[in-house]
Amino acid sequence: MVQEIDGSGALEVSIRDANGDEYIYWVRLDSKPNDVDEYDWAIEIASSFHKKTIGTSPAEPEDDDDLPISACEPFSRNDDEFVWAN
Repeated sequence: MVQEIDGSGALEVSIRDANGDEYIYWVRLDSKPNDVDEYDWAIEIASSFHKKTIGTSPAEPEDDDDLPISACEPFSRNDDEFVWAN
């Protein structure tokens, strides 16, 4: 059964790889060190997790508006639409 998950206390990171596939990761912020930017930290955690589990690299950006990795506040998703990266 698909369950909708609340993303409170997390950031959503989207990674588009060189094959054009998009992966959505949620990163819990409760273990983030106090002295780092939460968006940069979440991207680092998700990118590392992606590299270990999927093994593909992010796509090369075509321009400044076409970033293959982004982080944002998560919106409510079904549990089969993302993966916890930490």
